[in-house]
Amino acid sequence: MNTDVLRGKWNQMKGQVKSKWGQLTDDELMQINGDKDKLIGKLQQKYGRTKDEISREVESFFKQFDTQSTTQKTGTGQRVGGQDSGDEPSLHQDDRSTERKRKIS
Repeated sequence: MNTDVLRGKWNQMKGQVKSKWGQLTDDELMQINGDKDKLIGKLQQKYGRTKDEISREVESFFKQFDTQSTTQKTGTGQRVGGQDSGDEPSLHQDDRSTERKRKIS
């Protein structure tokens, strides 16, 4: 996730960041304000781990948001893998006629 996107989504992500790294205070989250380097620095201070460890963890955490935004862009009702992306699978023509026969009987 690039820096501009992170800053834009920061307010939406703050709660989840706080859930994952509970030692961060609200004031610190405001100071970080979507700056990944500041976040990594604060996490190093709080948790006493190496920059590489924290960086990998932060990248992994932010990837879930990239995945979520990609999934949301497809929207519901579009066909994905031969089925509607909604909860119910789509019926093929043969299945529909079988459904009608069951209802008639």
